[in-house]
Amino acid sequence: MKIGNENSDTYQPLDDLGLLFNVVFNQQFQFTAILSPQGKVLHINEFAITSQGQGVTREDIVGKFFWKLPTWCNLPEWESNWKKRLVKASKQHTAVITNDTYQFNDGSVHFADTSTTAIFNPYNGDVAGYVVLTINTTNQRFIENKILENEARLKF
Repeated sequence: MKIGNENSDTYQPLDDLGLLFNVVFNQQFQFTAILSPQGKVLHINEFAITSQGQGVTREDIVGKFFWKLPTWCNLPEWESNWKKRLVKASKQHTAVITNDTYQFNDGSVHFADTSTTAIFNPYNGDVAGYVVLTINTTNQRFIENKILENEARLKF
């Protein structure tokens, strides 16, 4: 695979699978994480790191339980939610799709669509980890609610 413009000096092959993985990993979804079978973060994309707050680094996240990330630290109910979600993903062998709502300490409400998928070891069938993919849908939901409010107002 090659990246860049064929007519420029920046056109170079992506022969290194690690580089290819990182390019794809960082350009998919807004929030992407790979978790261990126990739920610890093994890898997380750049957007997810920056979304955790100013000053948060990869080292602050990798190796920690997913439900201990800054996103969830003030939402204790999400530890149980995430543990249940991982169990469900490992039992149903397909993605667990959820529409999540979070209210943070500042009172702001955020919405996200999340896919949580178990990864299975092809040799023994054990859970080898999980992939979490999330898209922030806060603005989309806000616009949808405004449209519904406007429609309701127009129907006197």
